[in-house]
Amino acid sequence: MQSLALLLPLAAAATAVGVTEIANITLVANSSIAVFDVATQVILQQPGALTVRTSRLVENADSFRMFVDWESVEACQAFANSQSYEEISHKVSPVIAATPVTYNVELSPFPPFVFNNDEGQGVYTEARKANVTQAVMNFLNQTKDTAEGFTGQTAMGWVVEGEEIPYNGTSCRVFVLGVGWESVADHEAWMETDAYKEYIPELWALDGLLGIELRHVSNKVVHAEA
Repeated sequence: MQSLALLLPLAAAATAVGVTEIANITLVANSSIAVFDVATQVILQQPGALTVRTSRLVENADSFRMFVDWESVEACQAFANSQSYEEISHKVSPVIAATPVTYNVELSPFPPFVFNNDEGQGVYTEARKANVTQAVMNFLNQTKDTAEGFTGQTAMGWVVEGEEIPYNGTSCRVFVLGVGWESVADHEAWMETDAYKEYIPELWALDGLLGIELRHVSNKVVHAEA
């Protein structure tokens, strides 16, 4: 199963118990990602770490994503200030081409099962729709009703860091929407349909919207032991 990570940077924030840290990593060309398996195990040994998901971008094998579920922002920050973080940063630095961009997102539902590659076992419920803006809800409703290959799994939420995320020379706040698809081809095919072209303007019409970024991932998922 492929997951679409849809980022909505808006010019214009909030803290839940659980957060998902997203690391956007540019790799040295043709690098192995085996060292991130080591990093995953180190992260899962940290207090408050729940799950680590990793994937190269489908569109660009030299772009890599880590999705780390933490019990709290404080747990994530404690790791970032730890000796373990310094040691793992040293291990992965030879394959990283530029400083990673990382942020924490309050996703609903939490944990975000949409990123687990679990073949559509999530449920698209009214309660989940209630957590997002009407424009996003409308868009997802139309996706559910019209798109072949949509698994029904979604996760969405605001970046915890508020308006501090850099985007095209300015700072903004970011809303992250994860959408489950059976394949990239299914998603791309839907974007060519009249239904998609009819409903996507609702997102572009959001007040203060600076842009929409689409990325596909197919995550390797490792959970902390109970």
